[in-house]
Amino acid sequence: MVVYNLYILGKNGQSLFYREWLREQSSNLSRDEEDKLMVGLLFSLSNFAKKMSSSPGTGVFKSFNTSKYKLHYWESPTGIKLVLNTSTDVEPCHDHLSTLYHHIFIQTVVKNPLVPLTEPINSSLFVTKLDAFIKQQTFFQD
Repeated sequence: MVVYNLYILGKNGQSLFYREWLREQSSNLSRDEEDKLMVGLLFSLSNFAKKMSSSPGTGVFKSFNTSKYKLHYWESPTGIKLVLNTSTDVEPCHDHLSTLYHHIFIQTVVKNPLVPLTEPINSSLFVTKLDAFIKQQTFFQD
């Protein structure tokens, strides 16, 4: 079980944070281009899930698998989006992403007046706590 990377996207789709742990292949795209593709993918999948739902409000996109990785998605009530890419054998991480948001992101970013939520996150405290949180998960592998 492997954790590849984490994206944190703002309410309007802007990239707030990106972190890699064990990404096996690098992209030929720039960081900005890759972030835009991720935002487009999430927008499309979220809209597709909503439109295919039989009842209003029940079509919530949480994850998808490919043959190489699993994408886990969680969105806060304020529109902050967390995307975790892992190996395919990792169980759903919706609760882990919620915990990460409530116990790390809120405490070290939202409550910190020196870290604006409209710009990329540049907080060593956040990075330290995030790394510790991810590395303590059962699905993390060095």
